[in-house]
Amino acid sequence: MQPPAGEIKIAGDLKVDPRETIYAGDTAVDMKTDVCAGMFPVGVSWGYQPEDVLRKNGAQAVVAAPEQILALL
Repeated sequence: MQPPAGEIKIAGDLKVDPRETIYAGDTAVDMKTDVCAGMFPVGVSWGYQPEDVLRKNGAQAVVAAPEQILALL
């Protein structure tokens, strides 16, 4: 699968390495996109899909509130 151009461009514009970037999402597609971009995929439990689906599709962590992302930095 080809790296997602949008995420790669945003990382480039911000001058950050995708491998040092947390990207949060709430769907299996989000997690797969993050993995393909080389980012650290974080699932959010308040969205569309349950934790097991997010993890099955690459989530390295799942958070229940936005502030929990800070602990992953």
